[in-house]
Amino acid sequence: MTNRTITPGFSSALSVAILAAAATVAALAVVPQRARADEAPARTTVAVLYFDYRGTDEQLTVLRKGLAQMLVSDLSAVETVQVVERERLQEVIDELKLGKSRAFDSSTAARIGKLLGARYQVVGAYFDFGKVLRVDARVVDVETGAHVGNAAVTGKPDDFLGVEQALAAKLAIVLATKLAPARVAEKAAPPTGRSGKAGKAGKAGKAGKAGKSRKAGNSGRSVRPRTSDEAAEKQPVDGKTDDDKRGDKALENKRNKSSRPKPPARLDTATALRYSRSLDARDRGDVDSARADLKAVIAAQPDFQLAAADLAALVR
Repeated sequence: MTNRTITPGFSSALSVAILAAAATVAALAVVPQRARADEAPARTTVAVLYFDYRGTDEQLTVLRKGLAQMLVSDLSAVETVQVVERERLQEVIDELKLGKSRAFDSSTAARIGKLLGARYQVVGAYFDFGKVLRVDARVVDVETGAHVGNAAVTGKPDDFLGVEQALAAKLAIVLATKLAPARVAEKAAPPTGRSGKAGKAGKAGKAGKAGKSRKAGNSGRSVRPRTSDEAAEKQPVDGKTDDDKRGDKALENKRNKSSRPKPPARLDTATALRYSRSLDARDRGDVDSARADLKAVIAAQPDFQLAAADLAALVR
């Protein structure tokens, strides 16, 4: 096995570039050239589950919470998917009384994914051995259990950020490319009209109306003008046109993307562990411990924006 050393800082820039490229590739690949903006398919829901720890150091078990939180944040940059928040995952785990489970079998993982409303989920495992920290991940179809794609990263045990960023970059490519065909297929059904007939029926109806209008014009007969009630039906209920709504959606996506926390310049495993413990404390309802750990994390790594966002949410 060849160890992969990832330079902090460079890994962050590299992951951002790959995430943006992956989203662009997906958009160009899945949207037909003649498709209208308002006909673009909805984003596919993806859940990131807690990874299994297969090492021997018990204190590293909690690291899976920090890993999940950071992956959720990074993978949210993929514009073709909607990533389930970690807090929602924890709620489902608590409901199923799985809080003490160190690992989830395939049937349990599938059940969690369905309760989260996810079409796909990211599962995996990590372990440390000597001077190596390795993380393996799989993207799985919740309904069929089929593996859609894989990602594996090996790095130094004290370079948690480098390992996580490299893993996020690989997973982003999988999510942006391997899930796209399924999303298009889901929207392949032709739209239905008021009569419930689709496709040709709708076109035939329009063609028939157009033909009648032309005949009316040629024969000298006037076309009945629309009444005020009929004209009102054509007006948007909320006062916004389709172009307005598409503009609002684009602005919302831009704001969400710009507000996503940027990764820190570096993050060693010790600090990542303390960050993970803060998430675990919050999940247990120990707000004081969570707040203290988050403050310590930010003091050690002031540019860790995700931790700062978690602390702000905890204060609120």
